[in-house]
Amino acid sequence: MTLLGHVLEALRNLLGAKQRSILALLGVVIGTGSVIAMMGTGQFAAAEVMRQFEAMGTDLLMISLRADRGRGDPRAMTERAGTLADGLPHLLSAAEPVVLGDARTRIGGAPRSLPIIGARQGFLDVNRAAVVEGRFISDLDLYGNFCVLGAKVAIDLAPGGRLLGMEIPFEDRVCTVIGVLDSLPAGFAPYQLDRGVVMPFSTTLRMRKDASPGVVVARLKPGIDYRAAQGEVKAWFASLPGVDADVRSPEQVIEQMERQSRMFTLMLGAIGSISLLVGGVGVMNIMLVSVTERRKEIGIRMAIGARARDIRNQFLIESSMLTCFGGALGVAVGLGAAWGIARASGWQFFVPWGAVALGFGVSASIGVFFGYYPAHQASRLDPITALRSS
Repeated sequence: MTLLGHVLEALRNLLGAKQRSILALLGVVIGTGSVIAMMGTGQFAAAEVMRQFEAMGTDLLMISLRADRGRGDPRAMTERAGTLADGLPHLLSAAEPVVLGDARTRIGGAPRSLPIIGARQGFLDVNRAAVVEGRFISDLDLYGNFCVLGAKVAIDLAPGGRLLGMEIPFEDRVCTVIGVLDSLPAGFAPYQLDRGVVMPFSTTLRMRKDASPGVVVARLKPGIDYRAAQGEVKAWFASLPGVDADVRSPEQVIEQMERQSRMFTLMLGAIGSISLLVGGVGVMNIMLVSVTERRKEIGIRMAIGARARDIRNQFLIESSMLTCFGGALGVAVGLGAAWGIARASGWQFFVPWGAVALGFGVSASIGVFFGYYPAHQASRLDPITALRSS
């Protein structure tokens, strides 16, 4: 019999036992769908985190400075950091040390603690932020009680209203709003501009005695490898006693995340494949039942000249068609579930082709693997014994 004849015969046999075929399909559909949905969700989450990192740019360096008590000189550290961009050839620009702290205020009559970011004029360009209203901190605002609001803080203070000139009480002082920033992803920086308030560097140091002038944001020149820049920055601060510089790059973090994402995806795929194996066992059981029920048919085929390999191929094609069709349905179910998860989470959806290939490929392989034993059993039947079966 030709291959087309085997396929048509297999299709007739599967349609002739609809209930049994549907039950066998369910295990394969659920297994394939779970593999694609789980692996796709893992890839969507990793892609979303990386997108936020890349929105800030992968040419960024985050330099965390720490001065040991009794040995490090914070003033010398600040001065050294201020000449970073001019002293190192691999850096395009750098924002002088950023002061991080918190201050209490009242929004809508309720007390609230807001992150305070003390910065200088160059902070805006290095972070690729934009002012949508008013202006940013200027180097002329020395010790001035001015502030620039992040996008979400601005919405909380006056949704749809005018903010410029508004006075906001911060503990022992009142600051005047001079600008509002555009929304910006959290990205790689240790601060969220959307939820923070930017003040002049000197004002923050005076307002928060426990604030630490220990973060410098720098941009690399095009084509510069972050590893070379890391070494330069560490050497730049190594001459200061008691000062330790920790330099991180988004590319470094992305490389680590990609390795973790691959491991996580493989783990999810392995977990989902267990469902496929269970579905494969179900296919084998159903094919064994089919062999038992069709013993007389097998005996007739052998009596009129069918060879053992023809019988084996017939049952292998049936099991393969069953799992391939189930795999195709599982791909549709898995993609639908992954789309729903991505939509509910606000992530960007894309077709995870690797997961689709793995899910469908494993389901197709299961048809051959778990269908071979029933097919082999059918091919070894004795024609006389099979013809005597009722």
